[in-house]
Amino acid sequence: MFNKKSNLLKIDNNRRGLIAEELVRFEIPSSLRCKNNDVNKLNLESLNEERINFLKNNWRYFDLIKIKRDELILFEVKSRKYTLDRKIWKKHAVFPFIHEMYEKAIRLGIKVFLVELKFIKNWEYLISVKRYNKHDFSISKNRSQSSRRVKKSSPARI
Repeated sequence: MFNKKSNLLKIDNNRRGLIAEELVRFEIPSSLRCKNNDVNKLNLESLNEERINFLKNNWRYFDLIKIKRDELILFEVKSRKYTLDRKIWKKHAVFPFIHEMYEKAIRLGIKVFLVELKFIKNWEYLISVKRYNKHDFSISKNRSQSSRRVKKSSPARI
């Protein structure tokens, strides 16, 4: 048996991010969480070859996707702890290759959205969805993550 009490507002950012992705998946109908699905098992016939290749080459880096007829939609999910007295929010950090990947997606005509989930008290949360804008993000300087990524596979080149 196992009993443990946890507070969503106090757990580490990685676990809170995973929870946020799952919650957002339920809020956006027909969306898929990429970490739980195999791109090769999806019906991609409605997408053009360029979009299919982009999707397959970058699959592991997307949080959520939605395929609607011939349209591919990407969602970058970010979570925060919400406090009423906070007036200024820091920008969300992304690695340089994530920023480049989304910029390429936009050039390919793929819609990209930022979904921000703010955890508040009593199991409540706020969700906002807006178009991806590079000015909403800061580019992370963490090189160890970028170097690990290159070893796994090479993403689509810009």
